[in-house]
Amino acid sequence: MSHAVKFPGEALSLAELSAAALDGDVVALGEGYVPTDAPETPWLRARSLAPALAPTLAATHALAAWVWGAHAECPTVLTVQRATEHRVNAAPRARVVYRDGFVGTDDLVWFGDVAVTTIARTVADLARARDLAVITLMAFNHRTAVVEGLAWCLHHTRLPGVPKAIALLERLDAGPTTTA
Repeated sequence: MSHAVKFPGEALSLAELSAAALDGDVVALGEGYVPTDAPETPWLRARSLAPALAPTLAATHALAAWVWGAHAECPTVLTVQRATEHRVNAAPRARVVYRDGFVGTDDLVWFGDVAVTTIARTVADLARARDLAVITLMAFNHRTAVVEGLAWCLHHTRLPGVPKAIALLERLDAGPTTTA
């Protein structure tokens, strides 16, 4: 098998992919299956979300953090926002939390036809949502993540939650305080 993500109903049925998983040939990743020996890169993780993310939607928050390597497992709830200036008719789905805010092109990385918020935007969004645990994981995997997220917030001060996000990221950037 190639290193491409396989989705049920394309070249193989769900039953065939499940059998391949039982044989140890593939493992589940995101919305699809990948060869067991395929390295889990951001590209592969993003591409595995293709069925859930139309080209008009972008992975954000914890889902984007997973793409960037902050989580080992894909979140059960997929957080998405518009990746286009035009409104989209996002049909309600059980696992998808859709935010109608537009994510600009400067805040997106495209993996083929799958959009994911940049590391800076992801950290900023997580800080605005006060998700300290995931921010810490992002910072562990990407050394400049907190500084980049802080810079993003300082350029977008009018958005809701940004003042508190700036304070949070400044504390993280300063590092732990020591007492003598």
